[in-house]
Amino acid sequence: MLEMEINDKILEDKMINHVYKLFGDFCRQYYEPSEYEHCKRVKNIVKQSKMYKEADKIDKVYIKCIALGHDIIEDGCVDETNLFIFIKELFSISKNFLDPELYKQFWDEGRRIFESIIILTRNNEIDQTYKEYINEIAQFKKDHGKNLPGGGYNTPDLAHLIKVADILDHLLNFNSLKPSLKKRYFSGLETLLQDEVIGYREESDKEKYADLTNEEYSDLVHERRMGHIMSGVNQLLGIDDEDDER
Repeated sequence: MLEMEINDKILEDKMINHVYKLFGDFCRQYYEPSEYEHCKRVKNIVKQSKMYKEADKIDKVYIKCIALGHDIIEDGCVDETNLFIFIKELFSISKNFLDPELYKQFWDEGRRIFESIIILTRNNEIDQTYKEYINEIAQFKKDHGKNLPGGGYNTPDLAHLIKVADILDHLLNFNSLKPSLKKRYFSGLETLLQDEVIGYREESDKEKYADLTNEEYSDLVHERRMGHIMSGVNQLLGIDDEDDER
């Protein structure tokens, strides 16, 4: 009996790793090289998060696949139908090898990968603005995000985390960003992390700094705003601010 359990465990691990490898190959095939590298960096940022570290093995595969595939529809690499067909076929491979209950759990993760990528895809068909898109992700998490029993996380939580990591990678790796894009990305982070960044306006109350010029006061507000945003990023990723400074 113990030997059968061990063999089932080995088989499960092999299937999980196989799914991740094939999904990674799929993304590499359709992305432009620079975009694929961006998505890998997003995956690596997400892997630093407390949410990822506390996830079980299947959830970790799910999280990594979403991070790798988060731009694959929006960038025009594949459409929704082809992505769904690929994911369904990918997870169907395991049907003949896993017991029915585990396969059901496995395919549930496959559906969640697809659903999360859809959430992370900006709707260009209706000319959705970037602000509307970010607000939609933030509101979806606020309305439906909830840590699940046993340490798991649901689709809104993970889509939100991956979007924060996506914006963070843009800010950290593209020094040639136009000021307008930097402003847009910081505003996006502020919206996504609204629960974490409240307070910088109160700390920068104009009446407390009456001796500053308008330009000096504007710089103060900007500095504190950026500090709160990055503190919010660290909080979401589970990074201690003091440890991050060392």
